[in-house]
Amino acid sequence: MHEGSSWQLRTILVPIDRSAACRSALDVAINVARCNGVETLHLIHAVDPDVFGAVSADLDRQMIEPLIERGRDLLAVATKHIGDAGLKTTSGVIEAAPVEAILDTVIRIQADLVVLATRGRTGIRRILGSVGLAVIAYAPCSVLAIPEIAPGWDIRRILLPWKRVDEEFSRPVVEMARKRDAELLILAETGEDVSVARDFLAGAGVRGEVLQGGSQRVEEAIVTAAHQHAVDIVVLLPRPEGARGVKIDRRSQILLHELHCPLLIARRAERS
Repeated sequence: MHEGSSWQLRTILVPIDRSAACRSALDVAINVARCNGVETLHLIHAVDPDVFGAVSADLDRQMIEPLIERGRDLLAVATKHIGDAGLKTTSGVIEAAPVEAILDTVIRIQADLVVLATRGRTGIRRILGSVGLAVIAYAPCSVLAIPEIAPGWDIRRILLPWKRVDEEFSRPVVEMARKRDAELLILAETGEDVSVARDFLAGAGVRGEVLQGGSQRVEEAIVTAAHQHAVDIVVLLPRPEGARGVKIDRRSQILLHELHCPLLIARRAERS
C-alpha cells in the first residue's frame, strides 16, 4: 500500500473481536499483506480489566479469566484462518482498554498499518464513538477501517478526496492504483482544485476521472461519490493544522457511519 523508502508497508496489526466486521478485516488484511509482500500479521485481543468496575482483586480475576480464555479462542481461530491463507501470525491477549492496547502495540511493534473492524459487537455508537475514532485520531500510522463487507473484496476503484496541497502525499495512492490496475477517482474538494487535479491525474499514468464535490460539505460529497461510483476504498490524507477540508477527528464519524466500503487514513509511520 505504501511505496517508496519511507512509505513501505512492513508491519500490519489486526485487533480481533467477535464482530462479523472483524472477519472482513482479517480477509482485507490478508489481501493487503499478500499484495505488499508482508508474510506475518500481528493479532491482539484486548480485555479491559476495568470492564466490571472495582470489586475485589480475587473477584475481578475470576471474572476476567473467562474473557481472557475467550480472547485466546478468538485469536486461535483467526490464526488458523490466516495460516490457511499461507501467512504467519503473532498473537496475544492484552489486559488493557481496547484503545490503549492498540496504540501501545502500534508503538511496540512499529506498525505501519492497523486494520480495524468498525462495526463491533458493542454497537455502532460505542465502537465509532470510542475505539474506532480514537485509533484513527491518535495512531501514528495508517489506519484501514473496515465495515462488514462481502467476501472477495478487492481494490478496483479508489476514491481520493483531493486538494492541491495533497499532491506530494498522493503518490502512494497512485502506486496502489497502478499495482492493482485500479481506477483512481479524484474528488476535487473545490472548483479551483479541478484543473490541478486533472493535470495530476494525467501525469500519474493510471486510469481515472476527476470528480467535483459541488456545493455539498466535503464529508457528504465523499459519501455521495462513494455510493454513486461503487468505490472499493476511500483514502483520506491528513491535512496540516488549519487547512480546509476533511479533518481526521470526530468528523470522521460521518464517514465511518455512512460509508459501505473500507476507509484508509494514510499516514507515514514514525519509526525510531
